[in-house]
Amino acid sequence: MSYNLPPLIGQRFGRLVVVDEPPPDGKHRKVVCRCDCGRTKAIRHDGLRGGRSTTCGACNRSMDRLKSVVGQVFGKLTVIDEPEIKRNRRVTCRCECGRVVNRLLSNLKRGQTKSCGCTKWYDHEYGYIYYLFDPIDMRLRYIGQSVQKPGVRLSGHLYGARQRGRKVNCEAKMEWIKNLKPYRPAVWIAERDIPVADLDAREQYHIAAALAKGESLLNIHHARAVA
Repeated sequence: MSYNLPPLIGQRFGRLVVVDEPPPDGKHRKVVCRCDCGRTKAIRHDGLRGGRSTTCGACNRSMDRLKSVVGQVFGKLTVIDEPEIKRNRRVTCRCECGRVVNRLLSNLKRGQTKSCGCTKWYDHEYGYIYYLFDPIDMRLRYIGQSVQKPGVRLSGHLYGARQRGRKVNCEAKMEWIKNLKPYRPAVWIAERDIPVADLDAREQYHIAAALAKGESLLNIHHARAVA
């Protein structure tokens, strides 16, 4: 096969500049290009000449991450502002319920975040009350409510305990979970099939009942008088 083709070193094709032309190896001739993003990659000669290859490929994905997403809709959230455009960034969103919140763009794109938190009331009819026990001495330490699967809710607790500088609603619980490593809290479902409108009241009832029995709860600040 003849490779009597004009040299390409120094020529630009889109974001690629040819920096080297090694001897042919195999069926297709390849040249070494440096992309504007800094990456170096071997690209097929015919792809460059035909206009099919204009970047290293990786920077296309990187550039997509850095595009503005203002106006895009993710579930019930519409992005209305992005203070700083960077890869792992938080954006300001307005939920269909009217609330304005800041959320991680990566979670929005993956579909992990679809609302400001009000989705619980829109998408679920029933929830449950769960207890978290210390896996070492089996003491009851925390009472909560959820509409998620127990494993998902526990994963949320474990993830929250790993975050630094994150605002949490129960710092004592997070410290307890962190200090349990390598163990995990034991989860027990105390009451099921509770209408979501009644979850707060049932959670307060369970907390008050546990405190009356002398349990040392980490979310004692959630307890309220129950009629």
